[in-house]
Amino acid sequence: MKLFSFSCAAVLVGSALLLSACGGGGSTTQSAAPAPSFSVGGTVTGLGNAGGLTLVNGTEILAVAANATAFAFANKLPENSTYNVSVGGQPTGLTCKLSNASGSVAQADVRAVAVNCDPKIPFTVSTLAGGASATINNPYGVATDAAGNIYAAEAFTCAILKITPLGVVTSLAGGGSCASVDGTGAAARFNYPTNLTVDKAGNLFVTESQNIRKVTPAGVVTTPYGSGTPGLVDAAGAPVQAFNPWGIAVDDAGTLYVSAQNSILKITPGGVVTTLAGNGSAGYVDGAGSAARFSSPKSVALDAAGNVYVADDYNGTIRKITPQGQVTSLLNGKLSGPIGVAVDLAGNVYATGDRTFISKVTGPVFFGGVVYIITSAGVVTKVGGRGNGPVDGPPSTASFNTTQGITVDGLGNIYVAENGAIRKITP
Repeated sequence: MKLFSFSCAAVLVGSALLLSACGGGGSTTQSAAPAPSFSVGGTVTGLGNAGGLTLVNGTEILAVAANATAFAFANKLPENSTYNVSVGGQPTGLTCKLSNASGSVAQADVRAVAVNCDPKIPFTVSTLAGGASATINNPYGVATDAAGNIYAAEAFTCAILKITPLGVVTSLAGGGSCASVDGTGAAARFNYPTNLTVDKAGNLFVTESQNIRKVTPAGVVTTPYGSGTPGLVDAAGAPVQAFNPWGIAVDDAGTLYVSAQNSILKITPGGVVTTLAGNGSAGYVDGAGSAARFSSPKSVALDAAGNVYVADDYNGTIRKITPQGQVTSLLNGKLSGPIGVAVDLAGNVYATGDRTFISKVTGPVFFGGVVYIITSAGVVTKVGGRGNGPVDGPPSTASFNTTQGITVDGLGNIYVAENGAIRKITP
């Protein structure tokens, strides 16, 4: 009997059984698709130039770069797993806090974690002198001595005040009519003084229209430097003629640094004047020496390394000048009308500002209700705000009224001159 035979290649087979019989098909193995996984990250605010911020998620540690505004962990997490981000290391001078730090991974990368960094400066605002007692009128510049006394230049009463650390106010020199008259105590006269500084011996140097006055601890007033006066000469030996000083600071050697005529000048104890930066023309240019430009610079301050800080009013920023005359901008025009500037031993910079022009009839009217704190990491915090009057308390509720000069003592206490009072910010 003949068996029926067929060729597998010649038969169309629709059955997996027949295909198997022909040596094809069977159990085929396909590679499984990988399980989805997603990264965890978010945003960073306030970090500035500070270093040392580390974040942790589970066992993974992430080092966040300076000036970062966003971050993401390298390890990805499977869908439906949980994340819990924490701060593993705080940057110098800052406290960083998290929001949306934990949750579940759904079907997309997580970018909801927010890191906010603020300066480690807990402080309280109080009124040291003035206010209801009305013993202080309209102080512009303020300065402190080694004993913790505060000195204020009252622009419109033309007096120099001394305030003890306990807030007791006395008149050191001047008062009454406004003029430039040498003398002792109340017999001396000032011509609308604006700023002042204290040297190592306790002598004050006060800027006024056309002059720099000197006040000894005993209240004896002289005029060592002024427009065209003998002794104030430029480096070539010629008398200085156009001289309208505003800000002033003194170093340990007795050299004065003065803002005048859109320039920053150096005056040696012998009266020789050189220009550290600027050339008298208004503008906004960073650079070296005479190539730099300022626009109505006001207060100046010195740090421990000899750098000069300038409240560059119309340019809306704080400028930094190295001892060699190299000018840079700290904030690139982010402040509103900075008037006063100070710097502490840690390199933190303090400034007053928030100025508004109001009257075209009577001239500019100043409402400065803000103190800026600029950390050495470049983080800016505003203390207080413009209000109907001074309010003491924590930063969230404190307010200032027409802030002008600012200074900081060796303990880190900050003193602010405002209309009618000397305010104290205590770390």
